[in-house]
Amino acid sequence: MSLFNLYIIFVVLAIHYIADFICQSHEDATKKSSSLNHLINHVYWYSSIVFVGLNLFIILPLIEFNFILVTPSVIGVFNYWVVMLLSYFYIFITHFSTDYITSRINAKL
Repeated sequence: MSLFNLYIIFVVLAIHYIADFICQSHEDATKKSSSLNHLINHVYWYSSIVFVGLNLFIILPLIEFNFILVTPSVIGVFNYWVVMLLSYFYIFITHFSTDYITSRINAKL
């Protein structure tokens, strides 16, 4: 395993920990199992923090070192932002689904 792969694993785990546990309010943590508003609020902040963190610490360095080619054309930049927007919604939907199911299970325990 290369050093860069270890870097990516560390960054993803660190960003996930910060976004899912440190930045989650106590109110959202305790009420997301019974309130859809608190769950959506938590997932919104989680997705935003993860999205920004992954872009700052993984995507932008890859672009900077030319591992990902973003062409200066309008189509290239448009495609980049479409992929970024889709990735944000993917993070949102998957985390919402996971927290919805696990918080409902934990509420019954």
